[in-house]
Amino acid sequence: MLEFIDKKITIYYASFVVLSIFLIGFISNNFISFVLGFNVFLAYIPLFLIWYLDSLLRKDKDKKIIAFSIVVFVVFVLFYPNTFYIVTDLVHVNGPSMSTLVSTAHQWYGEVMRYQFVNNAREYVFFLHLAFSILLGIFAGVHSLLITERIIQKTGLRKLWTHTVLVLILLASSIGIYIGRFLRFFSWEIIFPLRLIKELLAEMNAAFFGFIAAFTIFQVVCYYTYRALIIQKK
Repeated sequence: MLEFIDKKITIYYASFVVLSIFLIGFISNNFISFVLGFNVFLAYIPLFLIWYLDSLLRKDKDKKIIAFSIVVFVVFVLFYPNTFYIVTDLVHVNGPSMSTLVSTAHQWYGEVMRYQFVNNAREYVFFLHLAFSILLGIFAGVHSLLITERIIQKTGLRKLWTHTVLVLILLASSIGIYIGRFLRFFSWEIIFPLRLIKELLAEMNAAFFGFIAAFTIFQVVCYYTYRALIIQKK
């Protein structure tokens, strides 16, 4: 029934989500680990959708299949921001800290701050857990976009337009990440477009455009670096 999914990748993501649930009590007294696990689950959804879309397009393309494929692609674009969104979970670093400032030493080249690392296993597990969640999120983003590029190429669209579409998806993703992090909207809340547009327009300032530009560039660099590595292997 689910022959279209990559079973190995799916097992990795499922294992991380399950592990995150078990780490709730070990890392801290809050649900940061659960949030990380849930965000990784959300990051997996675009992968699932693009695998499904790819399998649909391998079948006989009648009007119903094409129409449904467009719907799946739109849902994929809506959920895609959940992949790179995990990078913003770095805000949780302000909680547990692996080092504390113990002194400053003034030397000839200026003031030097000395840190003492905390000998606490929970802090290190937290940082590793966060790091793995970010890696899984980024992988879900770049890998699903690589499949998207291959699907678009099959339509006969020129390379320039193909890459334009990909960059537009990443631009939309950056806006989605901003909406999720700062406006606290979820992907499925697109059903309230007027409220979303109203709040988004109110946020359009220098900080907003700076965030969008920075995250778009970050995603573009991540994708084309991954793409170059994959192509090089072939």
